Amino acid sequence: VIFPLARRAAMRLRTLINRLIWLSIAAYLAYAALLAASSYVQVKETVEQAVADSIQRHKAAVATGRQTAAAPEQAVDVKAAILLAARRSSLPIEAGKLVVKPEGERLRISLHWPCIVLTVADEVAFAVPLWMDRTFDVRP
Repeated sequence: VIFPLARRAAMRLRTLINRLIWLSIAAYLAYAALLAASSYVQVKETVEQAVADSIQRHKAAVATGRQTAAAPEQAVDVKAAILLAARRSSLPIEAGKLVVKPEGERLRISLHWPCIVLTVADEVAFAVPLWMDRTFDVRP
């Protein structure tokens, strides 16, 4: 009589442990998704700010009659501004994975970066790869 009751309690405990494990996995995946979304928004804002600052400098130069930077020079300035802002914000953007190309009156910005979710012994164990490919109109 006691044996079936103990067996039923063991089944309940096993079910509880299984559900806790799956809940933990789901919570960790949600955490990783939020971390990736946060990283993407932070990089997006950094890129937009660098482009906006470049456009402001270009408009100021046109308004005062000074010579404006050519499109390739503007692309180099925007790339440097993105890398500097990323370094200040501790964003893992590498110079080799950031491409800023002038396309006429536009700047095309492409970059790839990892969103590090888990590190073990100072080594990346799990990272979410993120990317951005945007074109900005830079006409004054």
